Amino acid sequence: MKASVITTALLSTLLSAAPAFAADCSGANWGQPDMGLYWTVREVVCNCFGSGQTSCNYDNQYVSFSFTGATPSTQLCWDSTENVINQCISNGWQIGTYIYSGTTLKIQRK
Repeated sequence: MKASVITTALLSTLLSAAPAFAADCSGANWGQPDMGLYWTVREVVCNCFGSGQTSCNYDNQYVSFSFTGATPSTQLCWDSTENVINQCISNGWQIGTYIYSGTTLKIQRK
């Protein structure tokens, strides 16, 4: 009994310390876009960070990806962009924001 209480308490502590990987979605609901564009831009932006550059924002007539604050690790770039694309953009939202450890990602449809 004592071991299960300790295990439960430890598991609860570990889960509460894990970062939340949820994106904040906002703006108008524009319906589902061409998802290929977002996955392609994600690859360009995250590969840029992987090459050691510190400014890898992307902006064109259809979409902007911008990172502010701390330069994200390559893994944070891949994870945050995936979460915003899957949780916000694919569900029709105009804007998706992801904040973690001093880094803010914003993806905006235009």
